This record gives sequence, C-alpha cells and structure tokens, in this order.
Amino acid sequence: MKDGLTITNEKETPPAPPTPPNTEKPKVPNTSTNNSLPKTSDGANLSLYAWLMFASGSLLILLGIRKRKHAK
Repeated sequence: MKDGLTITNEKETPPAPPTPPNTEKPKVPNTSTNNSLPKTSDGANLSLYAWLMFASGSLLILLGIRKRKHAK
C-alpha cells in the first residue's frame, strides 16, 4: 500500500458460444398415399344439430305461449 493502487483498464472478451451441431432436421419421406385429412366427425351430425335447435326453439315458443295464457 506504500506505492498506492495500480488500476489497469483491459477489456475482457467473453468466450464465444459453442456452435451447435447440425440443426437441420432430417428429411422424412412421405409414405402416406392418402392426401386427405382423417375424418374426426366434426361436421358429420350437422342435421342433428339443426333438428336440436329447431326442437329447442319450438319448445321455447310453446312455453312462452303457455305462460301468456296462464298470466291472464
């Protein structure tokens, strides 16, 4: 401590990140002969949904008419 402090200003270079191995995905041959999507039956019962909506709407209308008759 007799001589004081010596400060040196040196830039430390960060270590280079390791290079990852080959990141290219291997190509998989397409062995499927069917080019369409599998059927998941999302739209298979469209008529069933339409009939259910019609039946529930009719039921609501009938209940409304019945309520009006009993309110008098």
